[in-house]
Amino acid sequence: MIHRFCSAPEHEEGDCYRTCIAMILNVDSSFVPNFAETHKGGDTLQDAAEEWLSQFGLGLGHCVYGPSMPLSDLPKAISDIGPNVPAIVSGLTERGNGHSAVVWQGRWYDPAHGNELGETSIVGPFENDGYWVGYISASQNFKLPVKHDGY
Repeated sequence: MIHRFCSAPEHEEGDCYRTCIAMILNVDSSFVPNFAETHKGGDTLQDAAEEWLSQFGLGLGHCVYGPSMPLSDLPKAISDIGPNVPAIVSGLTERGNGHSAVVWQGRWYDPAHGNELGETSIVGPFENDGYWVGYISASQNFKLPVKHDGY
């Protein structure tokens, strides 16, 4: 995975989320829309991302780690589930803003400028909600780009 950094001006809503998706898909951030700008009305960033990913036969699943989970334990807990499966972790920064970073193989890949590999700007969970963890996976419409005999 290539550690990418946000391309939008600092603190632009949604750019960290799209950069996380770009890291996982191994594409340039400009390939992925900024869902904060494109999502409709009551849709969340995750709803908009799910819609965009569906054109590639991909989906976005989520789980929540409760607010009592120490931030320092998250990378190991996520990697214990699937060490080779990257996850998008969302929580709060020191300023109280929502932020997203990737955890892969027990390490943080944070798209915020100034973060080294293994560091994150996330300092805590969303109030009363915990840390949101998202996984990109093949959906029912996913097709391998090769011919096969089927089952």
